[in-house]
Amino acid sequence: TGVIRLRARDAENWGLHLMQPNMRRGGIWITGRTPLDSGDVRLSDLVLGAAGQGLSTVVGDTLTLGPLDSFDRRQPIMLQFQTRSDEAMERQATMRLIVSGVEDGIVGRVMLQTSSPIAFRGGIHWQRREIDLSKVAKGSYSLGVEVLDAAGGVVARRTTMLELR
Repeated sequence: TGVIRLRARDAENWGLHLMQPNMRRGGIWITGRTPLDSGDVRLSDLVLGAAGQGLSTVVGDTLTLGPLDSFDRRQPIMLQFQTRSDEAMERQATMRLIVSGVEDGIVGRVMLQTSSPIAFRGGIHWQRREIDLSKVAKGSYSLGVEVLDAAGGVVARRTTMLELR
């Protein structure tokens, strides 16, 4: 789930047709995705990628992809997502990254948590962070991103699954 802005001038009727080749492989691209948040700040789905997997696409900018949601924990992982806000946030916001272990489909103990500043201007913007998970053991994890306002309240949240090998 993400956001694409299309301009349609003086169009009484219009349509959008998306196609996907029948050779698609890996990932969970269509099924089980939750809709975008409805608050003042919204996050798209989290897109994880690794340059070592040699797969990228261009959607305005180049996105590094990891189609199997499985990554070598010794290599950096690129976290990419879109933020959308109706207006700029008055004060600096914080992005919190949370990596939690998953066992038998249940999200458990937090294995890693970091925070960094994140800037918001009005509109839609790409956010990219290179993350180092080399100190996290092999296994299944939930990776979550939370955006906190200046008072520390969570204003947006998204999660995705990943496998570290």
